[in-house]
Amino acid sequence: ALTSFYQCGELYAHGPASLDQYGPLQWSTSFGLPAARMGVSAHPKLDEVTNELLVFGYSTHAPYFHFGVASAEGSLVHQQPVPLPGPRLPHDMAFTENYAIVGDFPLFWDPELLAQGIHRPRFYPNLPTRFGLVPRKGGDIRWFEAAPTYVLHFINAYEDGNTVVIDGYFQEDPMPKPDRADGEWAGLKKMVDISAMRTRPHRWRLDLATGRVTEEKLFDLISEFPSIDGRVGGRRHHHAYVMTAKPGWFLFDGMTRIDFDTGALQSFKWPDG
Repeated sequence: ALTSFYQCGELYAHGPASLDQYGPLQWSTSFGLPAARMGVSAHPKLDEVTNELLVFGYSTHAPYFHFGVASAEGSLVHQQPVPLPGPRLPHDMAFTENYAIVGDFPLFWDPELLAQGIHRPRFYPNLPTRFGLVPRKGGDIRWFEAAPTYVLHFINAYEDGNTVVIDGYFQEDPMPKPDRADGEWAGLKKMVDISAMRTRPHRWRLDLATGRVTEEKLFDLISEFPSIDGRVGGRRHHHAYVMTAKPGWFLFDGMTRIDFDTGALQSFKWPDG
């Protein structure tokens, strides 16, 4: 079993049953070198068909992003840089049978403040969202532009003929204005309030022939933190389980099962407390 870290670090190994500590995977401590030491981000993806682990890392140093593949035996067998226009704040990735999907979202550290050593994110609504298709075995990266947003978590992705389908969470307001009553924690509180950000399941279709992206809101359901059956990761999925939350709080209040074939929603709410 492996643990990974928000904003990158070492992949740390544990016994899956005993939780005995085995220490960091050696290759993860230097992932991204020689361009920049990045480490590995949270949300690597396990392809349960091939048993490959797809990983990524990012930093404030060019080329800013790296993608890698670890074998079923746990060794790093491939890595490549994914050059970005500047430091970014990705949090998740998706994959299909042939591609890894990375996001370049218009929410990132304010460059002027970052130059002063201040890490403060801003949303730039005049910039597009970009999705990069990275061949899993290595090769040229292809970029697609979509409406500006931030995706904290993806649901899944798959190939449908000459189209790559990506399901994930579209934030209608990635940086909600804080309430004065929230005091010094106002901005942080709003940035983890899925109701304020208005996060809903969304679908992007990337046409490999034309380079165009079409997108649609799938369900009018404020939710986040999706899970699917791992055995269909990177292949067409039929269901997902997602979390709902109390408005104004980063507290889950229930779970909903989404049926992508019929559109049915089956929800369970936890009692208060």
